[in-house]
Amino acid sequence: MRAGTLDKRVQIDSRVEADDEAGEPIVTWTPFATVWGAIEPQRGREFVTEAQPHAQGDVRIRIRYLPGVQEKMRASCAGVLYDVQAVLDLKESHDEMHLICIKGLSDG
Repeated sequence: MRAGTLDKRVQIDSRVEADDEAGEPIVTWTPFATVWGAIEPQRGREFVTEAQPHAQGDVRIRIRYLPGVQEKMRASCAGVLYDVQAVLDLKESHDEMHLICIKGLSDG
């Protein structure tokens, strides 16, 4: 992996679920790590739901290997949120990791 290609600051957050006083579930996000990464768009689409236009894009975020990163986390860069759908340890070498993410339609 060429370090010079990791030119974006990416924050990875973990999801924390708890109940409020009324017993209703609430979701909060806790910072897990801030790392250097590369954000590479893969594909995108636009669609309409409930008469509202939406855009969704798939991206790959390349980072150095980071133990503990899991699906259901989220990443953010420059104010844009990405839902992590898959975490790939390339060649299982613990050198480079790819986060396959969806931009838009975040549940948190």
